[in-house]
Amino acid sequence: MKRGNVLVLKVYIVVTTLALSFASFADNPLTIKETVPAVYQVKQGDTLWGISSLYLHSPWRWPELWNQNKHIGDPNLIYPGDKLMLTWVNGQPRLVRKATKKLSPTIQVTTKAPIAAINALTQARYTQREGLVLESELAKFPKVIGSSDGLNYVTAEDDVYIDYRGEETEWAIYRASQRFAAPQPEYSMQQVRMVAKARSQSQADGVTTLVIERFIHEIKQGDVAIPLSAIQTPEQINHFQPHAGPAIDNLSIAGMMDAVNYVVRGQAVVLNRGYVSRVEQGGSYALVKPAHGFQFSEGEFGLVEGNKEETSLAMPTIEVGQLVVIRSYPFFSIAVIIEASEPITQQMLVASPSKRAKS
Repeated sequence: MKRGNVLVLKVYIVVTTLALSFASFADNPLTIKETVPAVYQVKQGDTLWGISSLYLHSPWRWPELWNQNKHIGDPNLIYPGDKLMLTWVNGQPRLVRKATKKLSPTIQVTTKAPIAAINALTQARYTQREGLVLESELAKFPKVIGSSDGLNYVTAEDDVYIDYRGEETEWAIYRASQRFAAPQPEYSMQQVRMVAKARSQSQADGVTTLVIERFIHEIKQGDVAIPLSAIQTPEQINHFQPHAGPAIDNLSIAGMMDAVNYVVRGQAVVLNRGYVSRVEQGGSYALVKPAHGFQFSEGEFGLVEGNKEETSLAMPTIEVGQLVVIRSYPFFSIAVIIEASEPITQQMLVASPSKRAKS
């Protein structure tokens, strides 16, 4: 598929996904929690998910509550200090930005950053410092081949050498780890984690000397140097709304970003589907513990109408958490655990919340 076609497909999928999400709730009106503030002033550190949780049992239905307030500029952005007022439109609850009185004509300059969909520090970690890179692209970038201290231990005062000759001057150095195989090999990806930022100092004989400007973790031979010009900027990926993700067949956890056996709230997982399958940034999904079956003893059967001929019964599944997709690639996605009543394992199921929503 050509790059242009992929981009067109992605835009179409975003619109279709949101439309399907709203359609799935058409017969399930929003209901507000019993005790909610009539007016809420947004504070530094608030998130869209947190504010939605104040009013709704199902925070992923935020787009319906906010309804994008299209009569104002940047309708999706909410800032610290904004006052949000609960109102009703055609019998349905709506959260709107409360108008402020202006004593005289002035030019308003906004220097505050809008609040994020989820915890800003968590979001920054998985959008600015860690992520997935196409395996084929990763192979094209220069590698760390040595340092002025022999790479035994690199400090901010040491020089780092990469196998590069060119015009790039600003770099981020990454450690590659887990590999995620895609159905189409050209879309297989590797997890990367930033270990340093650096700038070019000099070049000689196909080797560029880098000066470390920000030291995060130890640097090793074989680490990958990616020019900052090739890295997606935070503004392109930071602002999104949580919403109900569509039902996706066989959606599951492909791995943990921290390469551990389980994760908890605030940590991230890799899902085995991406925007080609309509898994989009902001999509919320329920984490469900698989049901354990019950097997009757030999010769025994069910005792109630409907299962008298059954030799086994399936126990109910249990919802144990929620996740929100924060980055979507063609065949994979990164999602952060927003709620968890117990440690999340790779064996847990990932389901659309529309199948389990209360309101």
